[in-house]
Amino acid sequence: MDYWSIARLVWPLALGMANNAVMQFIDRAYLANESMRALEAVMPASALAWAFLGFFQAVVGYCGVFVAQSHGAGDEAGARRCFAAGEWTALVSAALLLPLAWAGEAFFSLFAPVAELIPLECAYYRVVMAGGFFLVSQTASSA
Repeated sequence: MDYWSIARLVWPLALGMANNAVMQFIDRAYLANESMRALEAVMPASALAWAFLGFFQAVVGYCGVFVAQSHGAGDEAGARRCFAAGEWTALVSAALLLPLAWAGEAFFSLFAPVAELIPLECAYYRVVMAGGFFLVSQTASSA
């Protein structure tokens, strides 16, 4: 296998990861322009969101293993079924993630070092969790 075939294979994944990095940078730049408190609220909110999103992303990521195994065995119908199962699992995870978007307020009220950060942390956390389906679905689609 030569380098060009590997590059063609990983290009969409690398582009998606670069897209995510650019979006995070722009997000932080806008928040820093808004206020330093808004920028301070991002890290705890992102960490809590990642704790939940990372779990579902890892679960859905396993569908890629089964897609690859089915494809390697020549079972294209099985690969499509595994891919569809990953997408359905992503959809179910959205139904489980959405209620967690409002659970962050209790967490932040217990552990926020400064009380004025709580509304900012909650707002950012809710936005990230509400869009969590797209992150999990992207993981399933990369199978």
